[in-house]
Amino acid sequence: MAIQSAAGNLLAILMLAPGSALTVVYWARWAGILMGSDFEGISVTEHLSGGIRIPLMILLASAVALSISAPFIYSKMIYPGFAGEDAFSTALGVMSNAAGSFIVIPLFLIAMGVFMFALFRSAPEKENPLSKPYMSGISGKKNGTYIGPMNQVTGIVQSNYYLSAFFGEQKLSKTMNIAASMLIVLMLGVSLV
Repeated sequence: MAIQSAAGNLLAILMLAPGSALTVVYWARWAGILMGSDFEGISVTEHLSGGIRIPLMILLASAVALSISAPFIYSKMIYPGFAGEDAFSTALGVMSNAAGSFIVIPLFLIAMGVFMFALFRSAPEKENPLSKPYMSGISGKKNGTYIGPMNQVTGIVQSNYYLSAFFGEQKLSKTMNIAASMLIVLMLGVSLV
């Protein structure tokens, strides 16, 4: 949506497209680490391959460069686009003009509140023991096992767990065996005719 709205400005597209691609690399890497790690409380320095390290370094450098150059980008690229428009009017923290409106101050206050809450909640706690993340579905060390609910090693079982009174193994096995036997006899009878 941002690229569509900036379609008339080539420089904005040239900043948004690589930034979006590099951000996807970053978040995909983060999700992979989160889903594939078994955290035991010991922090190990990770050595990244060039295919991951280079996009992350480019993303970091471009974030720093764009943060520093934001006032210049605004004054040279964004502000001239609004020069013909009416100036922004503000009422109760909402900036608005003919192009639209944006609730700057309330969103900023909400963002600061969420940040302070996250900062408060992420403070280290000494009383609680370290708990592992939920890793259900990861293969266990012994063949035929996996890490099940409650981080317990569970054996692999193939079964039907829903509506067992109607579709359970005990109910369906006999019926399906009779139906399969009748189908085999029918196929043999048709083939002999």
